[in-house]
Amino acid sequence: MGDTSVGRLVRCHDCDLLQHVGALTSGAVARCSRCGATLFACRSQGFERAFILYLSALILLLVANTFPFLTLSVQGHNQSSHLISGAIALWHDGMWEVATAVVLFVILFPLGKILIGLSVVGPLAFGHRLPEPRQFIGCSTVCTRGR
Repeated sequence: MGDTSVGRLVRCHDCDLLQHVGALTSGAVARCSRCGATLFACRSQGFERAFILYLSALILLLVANTFPFLTLSVQGHNQSSHLISGAIALWHDGMWEVATAVVLFVILFPLGKILIGLSVVGPLAFGHRLPEPRQFIGCSTVCTRGR
């Protein structure tokens, strides 16, 4: 009970030992003092990796919406379908609720998540700081922080 170590309290996922772990430098690994399992690692270039993954997701989403999703061949007649063409066909058939759900969950929500992720991780990956929240609120006077 008298442990006054500085750092966060971490539980080992292998042996359940609670221990204090301080800040890690880039590339360092925190290991359990009892069993030697890895508690967590401080990997370098995390923002760059996240930016590349978001950019890859955007490219794959564009490819998925550009190329045919399904091609049917019946008696020599080929018919291709894209993700958006299925929603358009549902709309024309009077099933606007399902068409709206398809557009939202297949195209718009994933695109929004990717674009928001890129807008957050992108500046951090290139060494820029994100704007302070008060810039979005539009404080015209000097904003003070509670101290």
